[in-house]
Amino acid sequence: MNTGKPRMEIPFFHSNFSSLGAVLGVGLGLLLGSGCVAQQADLAKIQKDLEMQISKIKEEKRALGAQVDEAKSAISESQALISQQKADMAKMRSDLAPLNQQVKLLREQDLTSLYGKNEVAEKRIGDLEKSLKSLTDSLESLKNTVASQGGQLQDTQTQTTTLVQQVDESNQALTNTMTEFQGSLTQFKEALGGVSAQVTGQREDLTAQHTAMTAQDETLRTLETRSHELSQNLTELQNALEQSGTVLGGRLDEQHTRSTQLQQQITALQEKLQTDTQALKTYLEKDVQSAMTQLVREVESQQQPVQTRLDALQKDMEILGTHLQADANQVQELSQAVIKLREAQDVMGSLLGKRGDEIIQQAGRLSERMIGLETHQSDLSQQLQSNTQKTGAHLNEVTTSLKSLAQAFEQTNQSLTNRITQQEDTLKQFQQTAQQLERLQQETAGQVATMKTAADITDQLHQSVEQLSTRLHDLEIHQSGLVGKLDSDAQNTNTHLKEVNTGIQSMAQALESVSGKLNIRIDDKEQRLNRAMTSFQKVQGVVDGSQTNVNHLNQLTE
Repeated sequence: MNTGKPRMEIPFFHSNFSSLGAVLGVGLGLLLGSGCVAQQADLAKIQKDLEMQISKIKEEKRALGAQVDEAKSAISESQALISQQKADMAKMRSDLAPLNQQVKLLREQDLTSLYGKNEVAEKRIGDLEKSLKSLTDSLESLKNTVASQGGQLQDTQTQTTTLVQQVDESNQALTNTMTEFQGSLTQFKEALGGVSAQVTGQREDLTAQHTAMTAQDETLRTLETRSHELSQNLTELQNALEQSGTVLGGRLDEQHTRSTQLQQQITALQEKLQTDTQALKTYLEKDVQSAMTQLVREVESQQQPVQTRLDALQKDMEILGTHLQADANQVQELSQAVIKLREAQDVMGSLLGKRGDEIIQQAGRLSERMIGLETHQSDLSQQLQSNTQKTGAHLNEVTTSLKSLAQAFEQTNQSLTNRITQQEDTLKQFQQTAQQLERLQQETAGQVATMKTAADITDQLHQSVEQLSTRLHDLEIHQSGLVGKLDSDAQNTNTHLKEVNTGIQSMAQALESVSGKLNIRIDDKEQRLNRAMTSFQKVQGVVDGSQTNVNHLNQLTE
C-alpha cells in the first residue's frame, strides 16, 4: 500500500558499504605492508577521507533510521487500519445476524400471506365457477324456451298456411260457380238477341210514340240524378277505401312477417264469404231467376220495355259478378300475400269507378232508347214506373250491399289493426326477452373475464412466490458465501499481519547490528520489505473487495 512517504533506496546503501570495505582493506594493507614514515601523510589523508566517508555513512544511517521510523509508523497505521477493518467486519457480522433473522421472518410472513391470498383467490374462482355454471343453466333454459316458442310459431304458421289453402279452394269453387252463372247469362243474352232482332223490326212502329215519351224524360232525368248520386257515393266509398287501404297497406307492409296471427280473422272472412256466397246463390236462384222468368213473360207482351229492363239487369249482373269476383280475388290475395291487399283495393276501387261509369253510360243509352219509345208512352207509363221502382229498389239493394261491404271492411280493418297491435306487443316482449338474454350473455362474458383475470392474478402470485423463494435462496447462498469469504479474508489478513510483525522484528534486530552482516541483513530486509509491500497491496485489494461485497450486500438487503 502506498502511504505517500519516500521509499527506502536499499541498493544505494549496499553500494556505499561495499566501497567502504574496499577502502578499509586497501588502507590496512598499505599500513601493514609499509612502515615508511613518508607514507603517514597519505595515511592521514586516507584516514581523513575515511572519516568523511564514515560521517557520510552515519548521515545515511540516520536517514535510513528516519526511513525505518517512517516505515514503522506506516506499519502502525496499517495495523490500525486492519484493526478497524476487523472491527468493521465484526460489526458487519453483528449487523447481518438481525438482517438474516428479518429475512427469514419476512420470508415466512410473505409465504404465509401469499398462501392465504392464494386460498382466497381459489375460493373466489370456485364461487365464480359455480355462478358461471348457474348462469349457463339459465341460458340453456332460456334457449329451450325460445326454441319451444319458435316451434309454436311454426305450428301456427303451418295451420295458417292450411287455412289459406282452404280459403283458396273455396274461392276457386266460388269462381267456378260464377263462371257457370256467366255462361247461363251468356246463353240468356243470346236468346234476348233473337228477341232484339224482332224488336228491331217493330222499332218503326214505335216512332209515333216519341211525343208521348217527352213527359217521361223527367223521370229519366230523376233516374240519371240518382245514378249520378250513386256514382258520387261510389266515388266517396272508393276514396275512403283507398285511404284506409293506404293506411292499412303501410301497416301491413311493416307487419308482413307477422301474418301468422291473422288466423281468426281469415276464418271470419271465410265464414262471411261463405254466407255471402250462399246469399248470392239464393238471390240468383230465387230473385234473379223469378225476375228473369217474369221478364220473359213481359217480353212476349211488351218487347221493348222488357229488353230495356233485361239490358239493365244484365249490366247490373255483370257488374255484380265483377264485384264478387273482385271480392273473391281480394280474399285470395289476403290469404296468399297480405302485402298485395293495396293492389286488390285499387282494383276494387277501379271496378267500382267503372261501375259508376257504366251506370252513367246505361242512363245515356236509356235516354237514347226512350226517344224511340215515345209512341208507347201511354201504354207503357205504368210499366215504366214499375220498372223504375224496381230499378231503384235494385240500386238501393246494391247501395246497401256496398255499405255492408264497407262496414265489413272497416271491421276487418279494425280487427287487423288490433291484431297488428297485439303482434307489436308480442314483438316488444320478445325484444325485451332478447335484450335480457343479451344482458345475461354480457354479464356471463364479464364474469368469465373476471375469472380469467383472477386466474392470471393467481398465476402471477404463484410466479411471485416462486421468484421470491428463489431470490431468498440465492440471497442465503450469497450470504453464506460472503460470510465464508469474510472469514477467509480475516484469516489471510491475520496471517499477513503476523508475517509483517515478524518482518518488523527481524528488521529491528537487523538495524541494531550494523556489523559485517549489514549487507546480508539489508538484502534480507529488502526482500522482506518487498514481501511486506506485496502483502499490503494484497490487503488493500482484499479490503476493496470486502467493501464491494458490503455494498453488494447492502443493495441486496435494500
